[in-house]
Amino acid sequence: MSDPAATLAWLETTIATIYLAARTPPTQDKPPSLARSAYANLYTAAHHFCEVTKLARTSPRCDDLYQFLWDQIRTHCSEVRAHIYAPENSTGVDDARHTVEDYLAQWHQFTSLAGLVSRLLSNLDRAWIKRAIDEGKKDRYLIKDLHNVVWKNEILKVGVDSTEAEQIVSAVKRLREQPDDGFEGDKALVDSFVKSLEDIGVRPVGGD
Repeated sequence: MSDPAATLAWLETTIATIYLAARTPPTQDKPPSLARSAYANLYTAAHHFCEVTKLARTSPRCDDLYQFLWDQIRTHCSEVRAHIYAPENSTGVDDARHTVEDYLAQWHQFTSLAGLVSRLLSNLDRAWIKRAIDEGKKDRYLIKDLHNVVWKNEILKVGVDSTEAEQIVSAVKRLREQPDDGFEGDKALVDSFVKSLEDIGVRPVGGD
């Protein structure tokens, strides 16, 4: 692809397809799989695009790809949020358990998806994002970090009062309140949830 504008359009369509496929309810902690040829084609096209446009000041440029990626992650997290925080008929312990399990399933798939995309777009990280960060440009994050930032903003609503995010907080608190001789998996769920928060630098629910 020698035309940067055509390459960008192709990259956007292909990346959008990956995120769309990942929005199906997760059955395992894996991102959508790519055939070796599809992976190589996307990686090569992204590498070529970034090398050609990394110093460009007008479109098409690396910033266009970065902003498109940010929008895709935001859209993905918006869909995930609607799934995790779907209205429930009751607030019992089984519902709390289901909410935390669903959150963790979505989180594990999301981290796998972030890893896949960061590998596919590794040259965007190296050729443009890192330089932008070093230059002090606002709202520039390495691709894995960008996924975490959007997850914190869209799913956990860090720093924002949110009745949706309160649902996961309440679910975790309910599991923590279960007696020690209760369902043995509850502690493991809570521990996994706390670790997922720590992994992205969020203070654990009920933490000191």
